[in-house]
Amino acid sequence: MNPGVISKSIAFVFLLSVTASVLPDESVSGDDESQIRQAREAFNQAICDQDVDAIEQFSAPEYHIITGRSAQSHGKENVRSLREANFTSASDQIC
Repeated sequence: MNPGVISKSIAFVFLLSVTASVLPDESVSGDDESQIRQAREAFNQAICDQDVDAIEQFSAPEYHIITGRSAQSHGKENVRSLREANFTSASDQIC
């Protein structure tokens, strides 16, 4: 067998074993999934409504964002300012 194929095979098996070792033993429960979906829906709606106060409740103090327009900001207050500026200037937002 070709040494390159053997090396790739060993690397693949290693990757699978490492991946399997870091996966959680339990799947997400139905209640957890429901809460995650509700939070995500509320977050998306706050973006559509351009409600910076509602969005902010989902942000950690050291939150970092890279927007779809490649703007970056770090920290809750800076991210808030970035969102306010984005909402003021963005006329192409589709919800």
